[in-house]
Amino acid sequence: MAGNFWQSSHFQQWVLDPPELFKNRQADLNVLTEDGYQKIMIFFANFIQSLGEQLKLRQQVIATATIYFKRFYSRNSLKCIDPWLMAPTCVFLASKVEEFGVISNTRLISTCQAVVKNKFSHAHPLEYPYRINLVLECEFYLLEMMNKNNSDPQTDIHLCKPDETQEIKTILSCKSPTEDPKNMLLL
Repeated sequence: MAGNFWQSSHFQQWVLDPPELFKNRQADLNVLTEDGYQKIMIFFANFIQSLGEQLKLRQQVIATATIYFKRFYSRNSLKCIDPWLMAPTCVFLASKVEEFGVISNTRLISTCQAVVKNKFSHAHPLEYPYRINLVLECEFYLLEMMNKNNSDPQTDIHLCKPDETQEIKTILSCKSPTEDPKNMLLL
C-alpha cells in the first residue's frame, strides 16, 4: 500500500471519472438503468459477503473480494463473465492476496452451492452451475485484467537507487530485450 493516496495505484488506475464509467457500462446501460445496475452491484456485494461469512473469512478478505468484483465490472460488461462465477472467483483470489490461505476447491464450490440454495434461491432458482475449473479460468481473466493496468515498468522506478534507476531506464530504452544496452551505459 502506498504511503500517499495520490501516488497509489488505486488512485492512478481505479478512480474513474463518470464519462469513462459511462463508456465502459454502455452495453449494460442499454438494458438496465443506472439504478438497476447499482442494485445488481449491491446484490453481488451481499452475495460475496454471505460467501465470506460462510467460509469464515476475515472482513478484510471480503472487502478485497468486493473491490475486485467492482473493479472488474468497472471495465467490463456484465455479459462478459457471469457475475455468479466472478463473485466466488474474487473471493478465491482475495483469500490468496490477503494471505488468509487458499480456500480448498471443494469447500469453495460447496459453499457457493449452499449459499445460493439457502439465501439466494429467489434470484438463482437452479443449482449453482459452476465448477472449480471455471473458477480457476475466471481467476486468470481477473488477474489479466488487473495486471493490464499495472503493466507500465516505470511505475515504481522512483523507489530504486539513483544508479539502479539509470540502469533500468537504459535497459527499458532498448528496442528489444536482446539488444545490448552496454554502449549506452558507458556514456
